[in-house]
Amino acid sequence: MIIGTTIMHDGSGTVPYYSPVFPRGGLAALFSLNVTQVGGTPSLDIDVEHKNADDTSFTSVGAFTNITTVGVKTKDLSSLKEQIRFKYTYSAGSLGDFMHVIVAAPAWRPYT
Repeated sequence: MIIGTTIMHDGSGTVPYYSPVFPRGGLAALFSLNVTQVGGTPSLDIDVEHKNADDTSFTSVGAFTNITTVGVKTKDLSSLKEQIRFKYTYSAGSLGDFMHVIVAAPAWRPYT
């Protein structure tokens, strides 16, 4: 069994990939992911987006630092709205480059 998601570079880098939308579990959270494989020389940008149920569009609440290597990456964010998703976009690389990413469940907490 393979766990995680392999995100391929589309050649232009302008087409974003989105995670499924999931509900907020607290007003703040530590988001974590583990990049287990990198093929080529891609640079992956991951934005955490949020919105309330009555909003018409998502907005970015924060972003992971540009990802180019394997390893665990984290981002601590607060003032989260009701619905959350991840937006994955390549800012560098070429067609066929990829990253394999395992996204952990957020560590939710109250806003302090």
